[in-house]
Amino acid sequence: MRPFIASLYLTAAACITVGILAGVAWWRRRDLTEHGLFSAMAVFAGLKVLMEPLFYQATTVDAYTQALWWQINFIVLFLLSFAWFLPAYTGVARRSLAWLVTAFLVLDLALH
Repeated sequence: MRPFIASLYLTAAACITVGILAGVAWWRRRDLTEHGLFSAMAVFAGLKVLMEPLFYQATTVDAYTQALWWQINFIVLFLLSFAWFLPAYTGVARRSLAWLVTAFLVLDLALH
């Protein structure tokens, strides 16, 4: 299991690094909102993968549920960023689907 855990940490580091680089690009040109949203997506994906080893190495039910809670929250935040990244990147004028996804994800976080 150790090589698998190491690969998860490497994947998380790559995602977070890409997120930081996109965040710097967004910081320099704030009018490009898709860079900021892509940065958030990459960081949330990296944080989700960073929680994977805790998920796999949990020895108690409490540790397992805590790791699962963090994973679900990072997945919801990733999906929320993705829902707004698509209209920003493609230039779609109507954002009703993004608002619908946002409403469902906020409801999910509230119930979770």
